[in-house]
Order: sequence, then C-alpha cells, then structure tokens
Amino acid sequence: MENLMPDLILASSSPYRRELLTRLRLPFESASPDIDESHRAGESAEELVRRLSASKAEALAGRYPQHLVIGSDQVAVLDGNILGKPHTPERAIQQLRDASGKSVTFLTGLALLNSASRRIQGACVPFTVHFRHLDESRIRRYVEAVPRFQPAVQPAAARPAVRPHPAEALHLQRRHPGSPRQSRRTAQPLPVLFKL
Repeated sequence: MENLMPDLILASSSPYRRELLTRLRLPFESASPDIDESHRAGESAEELVRRLSASKAEALAGRYPQHLVIGSDQVAVLDGNILGKPHTPERAIQQLRDASGKSVTFLTGLALLNSASRRIQGACVPFTVHFRHLDESRIRRYVEAVPRFQPAVQPAAARPAVRPHPAEALHLQRRHPGSPRQSRRTAQPLPVLFKL
C-alpha cells in the first residue's frame, strides 16, 4: 500500500531535536530555519515559543512545498522572567544561583505545518522543575561538568562523560526530565540539583 503521508522536515539544526525525532523511526530531513529569535516587547513566554515554533516551520515552507514541517522552541521562566541561554560559565553559575530553592517552568512550543495546504497546528507544553537549595560548590561542580564550557583544547580523556539535564542546567543541555547520569570516568555522580 502506498504511503500517502508527506515527507517530514525538522526545522532545526539541533542535534538533540534530531535525536528525539529519530526515536519515532520515521524518515525525515532537517534544515536550519535561520530566523530572528529575539523576544518582542510585551510578549509572554508562551506567546514567544508558539511564535518561534511556527516561524521556524514557515521559514522552510518555500524550500519544502509538499512536506510536513516541524518547528519547535523552548524557554525557561523563573520568577516571571524569561531566562536566556547562559553562553558563559559565569552566566550559567548566576542562573543556577537564582534558581536555587525555587521553581523553574520550561515551556516547549511545537508547530506542525503542512506546507502544501499551509495548515498549521501548534501547542505549548509546560514542565515545572523544583530546584533544591544549591550551595556554591555544587553549582560550580555542575557547570564545570558541562562540555560546552570546557576548553576546546582539553584532551578528550580529561573531559567528564556527563550529559547534563536541562531542568538542572537552565539551557546548558536540552534533555528530558529524569535523574542525572553518573560519569563513567569518575567515581562521583553529577550533583542532583532538583527535587522529584
């Protein structure tokens, strides 16, 4: 029987999002939507992720005119404020200090666009994480374990084999909620930063 479902396109260059979609065992291609992801004045966190998800999908509609295009975006909200990606160890440490003992809500926006009919469906899924009270040494140990903040010239064998959790790291790595993994190369586990 002929498969009538249009081909899937993931509007993302994120390895993590590609990994997630691969789990469905459906064929797809991925492409970067290359859009402006700036937060607009007066825009709520939910409005932001919904808009960016839809914009990412729509940005690829011209290149893929007979496809289903998936767009997605995620933000974290602490005390009513949208947290940006930390980009530096210092900023990551400050974000974790700010989150200590508090709740952070992660909002994930998802859009599915049929580029032939131009019909689009969207959703926003919240997930709230409750952080433990974090001392400075735990915060610094966590950030030091994040691969993107380690020197590029550091030998691979010296890098911790740890993949941090997004709910703990506030955008340092994007992973699903769950227990932090223990490094296979070290005896000590990654600090647990949130409550279950």
